[in-house]
Amino acid sequence: MSRENVEMLRGAYRALGRGDLELVLEACDPQIECRLPEGGINAGTLRGHDRLRTLLEGYLDSFEDYRAEPDRFLEADDRVVAFLRITGRGRGSGLDFEDRPAHLWTIRDGKAIRLEIFPRGEGALEAAGLRE
Repeated sequence: MSRENVEMLRGAYRALGRGDLELVLEACDPQIECRLPEGGINAGTLRGHDRLRTLLEGYLDSFEDYRAEPDRFLEADDRVVAFLRITGRGRGSGLDFEDRPAHLWTIRDGKAIRLEIFPRGEGALEAAGLRE
């Protein structure tokens, strides 16, 4: 099952790169829970497609050429850690941006039910019960 989870997430990241939020949301349960890191401008927990859509639209609107490209995936039962390279250019500033977070996904019945974001990837493996 976890190989299917990884492929589903690969498709969702490709869709995000094209700005196809409908396809991203299809990969997610309607009540998805997203935990955003403390210290960020969107810190805390949000729930549901509408809140996730608003968050993603904000990123896509803020950056030109926004890309979230997975470098690798690690699987553990119903959880998948995606290590990402996120790049873009500030729409207003013109400054280039790069970040390397990890996303910890929990998948149930082929849908993402939870997403937790780890800045710079720190802590994602431990949260998933994995080791390198």
